[in-house]
Amino acid sequence: MFLGYTIKFYPDTVKPFDSAIQNWAFSLRSDSMTSFLKFFTGIINPISIIIIMIVLILLFIWRKWYSEAVFLAGNFILVSGILNPILKYVYNRSRPDGVHLVHETTLSFPSGHAATSMVVFLSLFFIFSARLKTRSLKTILAIILGLMILIVGFSRIYLGVHYPTDIIGGYLLASGCVLYAYPYYDAWRFQLRFKGEQK
Repeated sequence: MFLGYTIKFYPDTVKPFDSAIQNWAFSLRSDSMTSFLKFFTGIINPISIIIIMIVLILLFIWRKWYSEAVFLAGNFILVSGILNPILKYVYNRSRPDGVHLVHETTLSFPSGHAATSMVVFLSLFFIFSARLKTRSLKTILAIILGLMILIVGFSRIYLGVHYPTDIIGGYLLASGCVLYAYPYYDAWRFQLRFKGEQK
Protein backbone atom coordinates (compact mmCIF):
# COMPACT_ATOMS: atom_id res chain seq x y z
CA MET A 1 0.00 0.00 0.00
CA PHE A 2 2.85 2.37 0.81
CA LEU A 3 4.54 1.66 -2.52
CA GLY A 4 1.27 2.25 -4.36
CA TYR A 5 0.71 5.50 -2.47
CA THR A 6 4.20 6.67 -3.46
CA ILE A 7 3.69 5.76 -7.10
CA LYS A 8 0.29 7.47 -7.28
CA PHE A 9 1.14 10.74 -5.50
CA TYR A 10 4.95 11.01 -5.74
CA PRO A 11 5.84 9.19 -8.98
CA ASP A 12 9.07 11.13 -9.53
CA THR A 13 10.62 9.50 -6.46
CA VAL A 14 10.66 6.05 -8.08
CA LYS A 15 11.64 7.12 -11.61
CA PRO A 16 15.44 6.82 -11.12
CA PHE A 17 15.05 3.30 -9.71
CA ASP A 18 12.68 2.19 -12.46
CA SER A 19 14.73 3.78 -15.26
CA ALA A 20 18.01 2.22 -14.15
CA ILE A 21 16.60 -1.31 -14.13
CA GLN A 22 14.62 -0.81 -17.33
CA ASN A 23 17.68 0.45 -19.21
CA TRP A 24 19.70 -2.53 -18.03
CA ALA A 25 16.95 -4.97 -19.05
CA PHE A 26 16.56 -3.35 -22.47
CA SER A 27 20.32 -3.58 -23.06
CA LEU A 28 20.00 -7.39 -22.90
CA ARG A 29 17.45 -7.61 -25.71
CA SER A 30 18.14 -10.16 -28.42
CA ASP A 31 16.01 -12.48 -30.53
CA SER A 32 16.84 -15.55 -28.46
CA MET A 33 16.29 -13.78 -25.13
CA THR A 34 13.00 -12.35 -26.37
CA SER A 35 11.72 -15.78 -27.43
CA PHE A 36 12.78 -17.30 -24.10
CA LEU A 37 11.08 -14.62 -22.00
CA LYS A 38 7.94 -14.56 -24.15
CA PHE A 39 7.59 -18.26 -23.36
CA PHE A 40 7.85 -17.67 -19.61
CA THR A 41 5.50 -14.72 -19.61
CA GLY A 42 3.07 -16.80 -21.67
CA ILE A 43 2.82 -19.38 -18.87
CA ILE A 44 1.15 -16.74 -16.69
CA ASN A 45 -1.18 -15.38 -19.40
CA PRO A 46 -4.83 -15.69 -18.26
CA ILE A 47 -5.88 -18.67 -20.38
CA SER A 48 -2.67 -20.62 -19.75
CA ILE A 49 -2.62 -20.13 -15.98
CA ILE A 50 -6.33 -20.89 -15.60
CA ILE A 51 -5.83 -24.21 -17.41
CA ILE A 52 -2.81 -24.99 -15.22
CA MET A 53 -4.76 -24.11 -12.08
CA ILE A 54 -7.72 -26.30 -13.04
CA VAL A 55 -5.40 -29.24 -13.69
CA LEU A 56 -3.58 -28.77 -10.38
CA ILE A 57 -6.78 -28.39 -8.34
CA LEU A 58 -8.37 -31.45 -9.94
CA LEU A 59 -5.14 -33.38 -9.30
CA PHE A 60 -5.17 -32.35 -5.64
CA ILE A 61 -8.83 -33.35 -5.27
CA TRP A 62 -8.14 -36.71 -6.95
CA ARG A 63 -5.25 -37.25 -4.51
CA LYS A 64 -7.55 -36.23 -1.62
CA TRP A 65 -5.44 -33.17 -0.84
CA TYR A 66 -8.53 -31.12 -0.08
CA SER A 67 -6.93 -28.42 2.06
CA GLU A 68 -4.21 -27.97 -0.57
CA ALA A 69 -6.80 -27.52 -3.31
CA VAL A 70 -8.65 -24.87 -1.29
CA PHE A 71 -5.39 -23.12 -0.30
CA LEU A 72 -4.17 -22.88 -3.89
CA ALA A 73 -7.53 -21.96 -5.42
CA GLY A 74 -8.38 -19.47 -2.69
CA ASN A 75 -5.06 -17.64 -2.93
CA PHE A 76 -5.25 -17.53 -6.71
CA ILE A 77 -8.81 -16.20 -6.84
CA LEU A 78 -8.22 -13.63 -4.10
CA VAL A 79 -4.98 -12.22 -5.54
CA SER A 80 -5.31 -12.64 -9.30
CA GLY A 81 -9.08 -12.49 -9.63
CA ILE A 82 -10.03 -9.85 -7.06
CA LEU A 83 -7.30 -7.76 -5.41
CA ASN A 84 -4.93 -7.21 -8.30
CA PRO A 85 -7.61 -5.98 -10.78
CA ILE A 86 -9.10 -3.70 -8.12
CA LEU A 87 -5.72 -2.21 -7.18
CA LYS A 88 -4.88 -1.54 -10.82
CA TYR A 89 -7.86 0.82 -11.01
CA VAL A 90 -7.16 2.32 -7.60
CA TYR A 91 -3.62 3.35 -8.57
CA ASN A 92 -4.41 3.91 -12.27
CA ARG A 93 -0.80 3.74 -13.50
CA SER A 94 -0.25 3.68 -17.26
CA ARG A 95 2.09 1.22 -18.92
CA PRO A 96 5.66 2.36 -19.62
CA ASP A 97 6.33 4.34 -22.78
CA GLY A 98 8.48 2.82 -25.49
CA VAL A 99 8.51 -0.43 -27.43
CA HIS A 100 6.30 -3.19 -26.03
CA LEU A 101 7.32 -6.64 -27.24
CA VAL A 102 3.96 -8.11 -26.22
CA HIS A 103 0.49 -6.55 -26.40
CA GLU A 104 -1.17 -5.42 -23.16
CA THR A 105 -4.28 -3.31 -22.64
CA THR A 106 -4.73 -3.16 -18.85
CA LEU A 107 -3.16 -0.77 -16.34
CA SER A 108 0.32 -1.25 -14.95
CA PHE A 109 0.49 -1.31 -11.12
CA PRO A 110 0.65 -3.85 -9.59
CA SER A 111 1.81 -6.39 -12.15
CA GLY A 112 -0.71 -9.18 -12.60
CA HIS A 113 1.90 -11.56 -13.97
CA ALA A 114 4.23 -10.92 -11.03
CA ALA A 115 1.40 -11.31 -8.52
CA THR A 116 0.11 -14.48 -10.18
CA SER A 117 3.53 -16.12 -10.44
CA MET A 118 4.18 -15.35 -6.77
CA VAL A 119 0.80 -16.54 -5.52
CA VAL A 120 0.89 -19.79 -7.52
CA PHE A 121 4.53 -20.79 -7.02
CA LEU A 122 4.73 -19.72 -3.37
CA SER A 123 1.54 -21.63 -2.61
CA LEU A 124 2.97 -24.68 -4.40
CA PHE A 125 6.16 -24.37 -2.38
CA PHE A 126 4.24 -24.56 0.90
CA ILE A 127 2.10 -27.43 -0.39
CA PHE A 128 4.92 -29.62 -1.67
CA SER A 129 7.61 -28.75 0.88
CA ALA A 130 5.35 -30.12 3.64
CA ARG A 131 5.51 -33.51 1.93
CA LEU A 132 9.22 -33.59 1.15
CA LYS A 133 11.34 -35.51 3.62
CA THR A 134 14.79 -33.96 3.22
CA ARG A 135 16.10 -30.41 3.49
CA SER A 136 18.00 -30.79 0.20
CA LEU A 137 14.80 -31.54 -1.74
CA LYS A 138 13.08 -28.56 -0.14
CA THR A 139 16.03 -26.37 -1.10
CA ILE A 140 15.91 -27.58 -4.72
CA LEU A 141 12.16 -26.93 -4.83
CA ALA A 142 12.65 -23.42 -3.42
CA ILE A 143 15.35 -22.63 -6.00
CA ILE A 144 13.28 -23.88 -8.95
CA LEU A 145 10.08 -22.08 -7.94
CA GLY A 146 12.00 -18.96 -6.89
CA LEU A 147 13.68 -18.80 -10.30
CA MET A 148 10.30 -19.15 -11.99
CA ILE A 149 8.98 -16.19 -10.01
CA LEU A 150 12.04 -14.04 -10.78
CA ILE A 151 12.11 -14.92 -14.49
CA VAL A 152 8.43 -14.08 -14.95
CA GLY A 153 8.94 -10.74 -13.18
CA PHE A 154 12.04 -9.90 -15.18
CA SER A 155 10.29 -10.85 -18.43
CA ARG A 156 7.66 -8.17 -17.87
CA ILE A 157 10.32 -5.48 -17.51
CA TYR A 158 12.35 -6.82 -20.44
CA LEU A 159 9.30 -6.93 -22.70
CA GLY A 160 8.61 -3.28 -21.90
CA VAL A 161 5.15 -3.67 -20.39
CA HIS A 162 5.94 -3.03 -16.72
CA TYR A 163 8.04 -0.83 -14.49
CA PRO A 164 10.22 -2.63 -11.92
CA THR A 165 8.09 -1.14 -9.14
CA ASP A 166 5.04 -2.80 -10.75
CA ILE A 167 6.78 -6.13 -10.31
CA ILE A 168 7.69 -5.41 -6.70
CA GLY A 169 4.11 -4.37 -6.01
CA GLY A 170 2.78 -7.62 -7.45
CA TYR A 171 5.24 -9.67 -5.44
CA LEU A 172 4.38 -7.87 -2.19
CA LEU A 173 0.64 -8.20 -2.73
CA ALA A 174 0.77 -11.93 -3.45
CA SER A 175 3.36 -12.92 -0.85
CA GLY A 176 1.49 -10.98 1.84
CA CYS A 177 -1.76 -12.81 1.09
CA VAL A 178 -0.14 -16.25 0.93
CA LEU A 179 1.84 -15.76 4.13
CA TYR A 180 -1.29 -14.52 5.91
CA ALA A 181 -3.30 -17.55 4.76
CA TYR A 182 -0.61 -20.17 5.38
CA PRO A 183 -1.06 -20.67 9.17
CA TYR A 184 -4.81 -21.19 8.72
CA TYR A 185 -4.21 -23.65 5.89
CA ASP A 186 -1.58 -25.54 7.89
CA ALA A 187 -3.84 -25.87 10.95
CA TRP A 188 -6.81 -26.98 8.83
CA ARG A 189 -4.63 -29.50 6.95
CA PHE A 190 -3.46 -30.97 10.27
CA GLN A 191 -7.05 -31.32 11.48
CA LEU A 192 -8.20 -33.04 8.29
CA ARG A 193 -5.27 -35.44 8.33
CA PHE A 194 -5.78 -36.15 12.04
CA LYS A 195 -9.45 -36.99 11.39
CA GLY A 196 -8.51 -39.12 8.38
CA GLU A 197 -10.54 -36.94 6.03
CA GLN A 198 -7.68 -36.28 3.62
CA LYS A 199 -4.25 -37.64 2.76
